[in-house]
Amino acid sequence: MVGLISLVYVVILGIVYCDCSKTDENTTVWPPANFWTVMGVLPIIIMSFGCHMNAFLVTDDLKNRTQKRVDIVSTAAISTAIVIFIPAMVFPYITFGYDVEALSLQNLSVNYIPVQIGYVALAVSEVCSFPLQVFPCRRSLTVLLTRGRELKPAAELKLRVILTVCIVLISLVVAIFVNSLGVTFSLLGLIGGDCTSFIMPCYLYCMLTRNDIESEGRVRWYLSAAIFVIGLVLVPICLYGIIYTDILHPGS
Repeated sequence: MVGLISLVYVVILGIVYCDCSKTDENTTVWPPANFWTVMGVLPIIIMSFGCHMNAFLVTDDLKNRTQKRVDIVSTAAISTAIVIFIPAMVFPYITFGYDVEALSLQNLSVNYIPVQIGYVALAVSEVCSFPLQVFPCRRSLTVLLTRGRELKPAAELKLRVILTVCIVLISLVVAIFVNSLGVTFSLLGLIGGDCTSFIMPCYLYCMLTRNDIESEGRVRWYLSAAIFVIGLVLVPICLYGIIYTDILHPGS
Protein backbone atom coordinates (compact mmCIF):
# COMPACT_ATOMS: atom_id res chain seq x y z
CA MET A 1 0.00 0.00 0.00
CA VAL A 2 2.87 2.38 0.80
CA GLY A 3 4.40 1.76 -2.62
CA LEU A 4 1.06 2.31 -4.34
CA ILE A 5 0.45 5.58 -2.51
CA SER A 6 3.95 6.75 -3.41
CA LEU A 7 3.34 5.95 -7.07
CA VAL A 8 0.01 7.79 -7.01
CA TYR A 9 1.79 10.84 -5.58
CA VAL A 10 4.19 10.87 -8.52
CA VAL A 11 1.27 10.63 -10.95
CA ILE A 12 -0.55 13.48 -9.21
CA LEU A 13 2.65 15.49 -9.42
CA GLY A 14 2.62 15.12 -13.20
CA ILE A 15 -1.00 16.27 -13.30
CA VAL A 16 -0.42 19.29 -11.04
CA TYR A 17 2.56 20.49 -13.07
CA CYS A 18 0.78 19.94 -16.37
CA ASP A 19 0.82 23.11 -18.48
CA CYS A 20 -1.06 22.88 -21.75
CA SER A 21 0.26 26.28 -22.84
CA LYS A 22 3.72 24.75 -23.25
CA THR A 23 2.49 22.14 -25.68
CA ASP A 24 4.15 22.26 -29.06
CA GLU A 25 1.66 22.67 -31.89
CA ASN A 26 3.22 19.63 -33.54
CA THR A 27 2.54 17.49 -30.49
CA THR A 28 -0.49 15.35 -31.20
CA VAL A 29 -2.01 12.27 -29.66
CA TRP A 30 -3.27 11.04 -33.02
CA PRO A 31 -2.05 10.10 -35.51
CA PRO A 32 1.16 8.62 -34.05
CA ALA A 33 4.54 9.38 -35.58
CA ASN A 34 4.70 6.10 -37.48
CA PHE A 35 4.12 2.39 -37.11
CA TRP A 36 7.60 1.53 -35.83
CA THR A 37 7.61 4.13 -33.05
CA VAL A 38 4.33 2.69 -31.79
CA MET A 39 5.78 -0.82 -31.88
CA GLY A 40 8.86 0.47 -30.06
CA VAL A 41 6.87 1.64 -27.05
CA LEU A 42 4.16 -1.04 -27.11
CA PRO A 43 6.25 -3.37 -24.86
CA ILE A 44 6.19 -0.69 -22.15
CA ILE A 45 2.40 -0.78 -22.13
CA ILE A 46 2.46 -4.58 -22.11
CA MET A 47 4.83 -4.58 -19.14
CA SER A 48 2.58 -2.14 -17.26
CA PHE A 49 -0.07 -4.84 -17.10
CA GLY A 50 2.27 -7.82 -16.90
CA CYS A 51 1.71 -8.77 -13.28
CA HIS A 52 0.84 -12.39 -14.00
CA MET A 53 3.89 -13.70 -12.19
CA ASN A 54 2.34 -12.64 -8.88
CA ALA A 55 -1.02 -14.27 -9.56
CA PHE A 56 -0.02 -17.46 -7.74
CA LEU A 57 1.19 -15.56 -4.67
CA VAL A 58 -1.99 -13.48 -4.54
CA THR A 59 -4.18 -16.55 -4.99
CA ASP A 60 -2.38 -18.39 -2.20
CA ASP A 61 -2.93 -15.48 0.19
CA LEU A 62 -6.57 -14.99 -0.79
CA LYS A 63 -9.07 -16.03 1.87
CA ASN A 64 -12.02 -18.19 0.84
CA ARG A 65 -10.54 -18.72 -2.61
CA THR A 66 -13.03 -19.05 -5.42
CA GLN A 67 -12.74 -18.35 -9.12
CA LYS A 68 -15.10 -15.41 -8.72
CA ARG A 69 -12.97 -13.82 -5.99
CA VAL A 70 -9.81 -14.33 -8.04
CA ASP A 71 -11.51 -12.69 -11.04
CA ILE A 72 -12.57 -9.74 -8.88
CA VAL A 73 -9.02 -9.23 -7.61
CA SER A 74 -7.59 -9.50 -11.13
CA THR A 75 -10.12 -7.04 -12.54
CA ALA A 76 -9.52 -4.62 -9.68
CA ALA A 77 -5.75 -4.81 -10.21
CA ILE A 78 -5.97 -4.13 -13.95
CA SER A 79 -8.50 -1.33 -13.41
CA THR A 80 -6.26 0.31 -10.82
CA ALA A 81 -3.32 0.11 -13.21
CA ILE A 82 -5.36 1.77 -15.96
CA VAL A 83 -6.45 4.60 -13.66
CA ILE A 84 -2.85 5.22 -12.59
CA PHE A 85 -0.94 4.72 -15.83
CA ILE A 86 -3.14 6.64 -18.28
CA PRO A 87 -2.71 10.04 -16.55
CA ALA A 88 0.96 9.17 -15.93
CA MET A 89 1.41 8.88 -19.70
CA VAL A 90 -0.92 11.61 -20.95
CA PHE A 91 -0.29 14.65 -18.74
CA PRO A 92 3.53 14.80 -19.00
CA TYR A 93 3.20 14.33 -22.76
CA ILE A 94 0.69 17.18 -22.96
CA THR A 95 3.19 19.49 -21.26
CA PHE A 96 6.51 18.42 -22.77
CA GLY A 97 5.48 16.71 -25.99
CA TYR A 98 8.23 14.80 -27.74
CA ASP A 99 10.76 16.14 -25.23
CA VAL A 100 9.23 14.18 -22.36
CA GLU A 101 11.70 11.89 -20.64
CA ALA A 102 11.10 8.21 -20.01
CA LEU A 103 11.00 9.22 -16.35
CA SER A 104 8.79 12.30 -16.54
CA LEU A 105 10.06 13.59 -13.20
CA GLN A 106 13.30 14.46 -14.98
CA ASN A 107 11.41 17.12 -16.94
CA LEU A 108 10.54 18.94 -13.72
CA SER A 109 12.89 21.22 -11.84
CA VAL A 110 14.39 19.66 -8.73
CA ASN A 111 14.28 23.08 -7.10
CA TYR A 112 10.65 22.44 -6.22
CA ILE A 113 10.16 20.66 -2.91
CA PRO A 114 7.19 18.59 -4.19
CA VAL A 115 9.43 17.29 -6.99
CA GLN A 116 12.12 16.35 -4.49
CA ILE A 117 9.49 14.51 -2.48
CA GLY A 118 8.43 12.86 -5.74
CA TYR A 119 11.89 11.38 -6.24
CA VAL A 120 11.80 10.01 -2.70
CA ALA A 121 8.28 8.65 -3.26
CA LEU A 122 9.38 6.98 -6.48
CA ALA A 123 12.29 5.36 -4.67
CA VAL A 124 9.94 4.12 -1.95
CA SER A 125 7.60 2.73 -4.59
CA GLU A 126 10.46 0.86 -6.26
CA VAL A 127 11.69 -0.53 -2.94
CA CYS A 128 8.20 -1.82 -2.17
CA SER A 129 7.64 -3.34 -5.60
CA PHE A 130 11.10 -4.88 -6.06
CA PRO A 131 10.40 -7.90 -3.82
CA LEU A 132 7.27 -8.63 -5.88
CA GLN A 133 9.57 -9.12 -8.87
CA VAL A 134 12.27 -10.98 -6.95
CA PHE A 135 10.04 -13.62 -5.32
CA PRO A 136 8.62 -15.18 -8.52
CA CYS A 137 12.00 -14.87 -10.23
CA ARG A 138 13.75 -16.65 -7.38
CA ARG A 139 11.04 -19.28 -7.22
CA SER A 140 11.30 -19.99 -10.94
CA LEU A 141 15.09 -20.24 -10.76
CA THR A 142 14.79 -22.58 -7.78
CA VAL A 143 12.47 -24.90 -9.67
CA LEU A 144 14.76 -24.86 -12.71
CA LEU A 145 17.89 -25.57 -10.69
CA THR A 146 16.37 -28.27 -8.48
CA ARG A 147 14.03 -29.63 -11.17
CA GLY A 148 11.22 -29.55 -8.64
CA ARG A 149 13.01 -31.71 -6.06
CA GLU A 150 12.41 -31.02 -2.39
CA LEU A 151 15.45 -29.63 -0.58
CA LYS A 152 16.38 -29.83 3.05
CA PRO A 153 15.59 -26.60 4.93
CA ALA A 154 19.25 -25.64 5.29
CA ALA A 155 19.99 -26.27 1.61
CA GLU A 156 16.86 -24.41 0.53
CA LEU A 157 17.77 -21.41 2.69
CA LYS A 158 21.29 -21.37 1.27
CA LEU A 159 19.97 -21.50 -2.30
CA ARG A 160 17.50 -18.71 -1.58
CA VAL A 161 20.23 -16.48 -0.19
CA ILE A 162 22.53 -17.13 -3.15
CA LEU A 163 19.81 -16.49 -5.72
CA THR A 164 18.59 -13.36 -3.94
CA VAL A 165 22.10 -11.92 -3.76
CA CYS A 166 22.68 -12.68 -7.46
CA ILE A 167 19.39 -11.06 -8.49
CA VAL A 168 20.07 -7.96 -6.39
CA LEU A 169 23.62 -7.62 -7.71
CA ILE A 170 22.51 -7.98 -11.33
CA SER A 171 19.77 -5.41 -10.76
CA LEU A 172 22.29 -3.07 -9.15
CA VAL A 173 24.69 -3.36 -12.09
CA VAL A 174 21.90 -2.64 -14.55
CA ALA A 175 20.75 0.35 -12.48
CA ILE A 176 24.28 1.77 -12.41
CA PHE A 177 25.21 1.40 -16.06
CA VAL A 178 21.88 1.81 -17.89
CA ASN A 179 21.01 5.44 -18.56
CA SER A 180 17.72 5.10 -20.43
CA LEU A 181 14.73 3.74 -18.58
CA GLY A 182 12.79 3.82 -21.82
CA VAL A 183 14.98 1.21 -23.50
CA THR A 184 15.11 -0.85 -20.31
CA PHE A 185 11.34 -0.90 -19.92
CA SER A 186 10.87 -1.66 -23.61
CA LEU A 187 13.18 -4.66 -23.52
CA LEU A 188 11.72 -5.90 -20.24
CA GLY A 189 8.23 -5.53 -21.62
CA LEU A 190 9.15 -7.35 -24.80
CA ILE A 191 11.00 -10.22 -23.16
CA GLY A 192 9.16 -10.55 -19.88
CA GLY A 193 5.82 -8.83 -20.37
CA ASP A 194 5.00 -10.40 -23.72
CA CYS A 195 5.97 -13.86 -22.48
CA THR A 196 4.05 -13.67 -19.21
CA SER A 197 1.03 -11.85 -20.65
CA PHE A 198 0.47 -13.49 -24.02
CA ILE A 199 2.84 -16.26 -25.02
CA MET A 200 3.21 -18.59 -22.04
CA PRO A 201 -0.32 -18.41 -20.54
CA CYS A 202 -1.94 -19.09 -23.91
CA TYR A 203 0.60 -21.77 -24.82
CA LEU A 204 0.14 -23.61 -21.54
CA TYR A 205 -3.65 -23.36 -21.76
CA CYS A 206 -3.72 -24.68 -25.32
CA MET A 207 -1.34 -27.53 -24.53
CA LEU A 208 -3.18 -28.57 -21.37
CA THR A 209 -6.59 -28.54 -23.05
CA ARG A 210 -5.67 -29.65 -26.58
CA ASN A 211 -7.33 -33.04 -26.05
CA ASP A 212 -10.44 -31.55 -24.50
CA ILE A 213 -11.27 -28.62 -26.78
CA GLU A 214 -14.99 -29.36 -26.93
CA SER A 215 -15.56 -29.12 -23.18
CA GLU A 216 -13.35 -26.05 -22.87
CA GLY A 217 -15.07 -24.35 -25.76
CA ARG A 218 -13.74 -24.02 -29.28
CA VAL A 219 -13.98 -20.23 -29.29
CA ARG A 220 -11.91 -19.86 -26.12
CA TRP A 221 -9.30 -22.36 -27.26
CA TYR A 222 -8.83 -20.83 -30.70
CA LEU A 223 -8.78 -17.31 -29.30
CA SER A 224 -6.02 -18.40 -26.92
CA ALA A 225 -4.13 -19.93 -29.83
CA ALA A 226 -4.54 -16.71 -31.81
CA ILE A 227 -3.22 -14.60 -28.91
CA PHE A 228 -0.27 -16.99 -28.62
CA VAL A 229 0.57 -16.46 -32.29
CA ILE A 230 0.15 -12.68 -31.96
CA GLY A 231 2.51 -12.72 -28.97
CA LEU A 232 5.14 -14.53 -31.02
CA VAL A 233 4.73 -12.16 -33.96
CA LEU A 234 5.11 -9.13 -31.69
CA VAL A 235 8.61 -10.18 -30.60
CA PRO A 236 10.51 -9.43 -33.84
CA ILE A 237 8.24 -6.50 -34.76
CA CYS A 238 8.59 -4.76 -31.39
CA LEU A 239 12.30 -5.54 -31.25
CA TYR A 240 12.84 -3.73 -34.53
CA GLY A 241 10.57 -0.96 -33.26
CA ILE A 242 12.83 -0.50 -30.23
CA ILE A 243 15.92 -0.44 -32.46
CA TYR A 244 14.22 2.02 -34.81
CA THR A 245 13.04 4.33 -32.03
CA ASP A 246 16.07 4.33 -29.73
CA ILE A 247 19.01 3.61 -32.04
CA LEU A 248 18.23 4.39 -35.68
CA HIS A 249 15.93 7.37 -35.10
CA PRO A 250 16.28 8.53 -31.47
CA GLY A 251 13.78 11.18 -30.48
CA SER A 252 11.38 10.28 -33.27
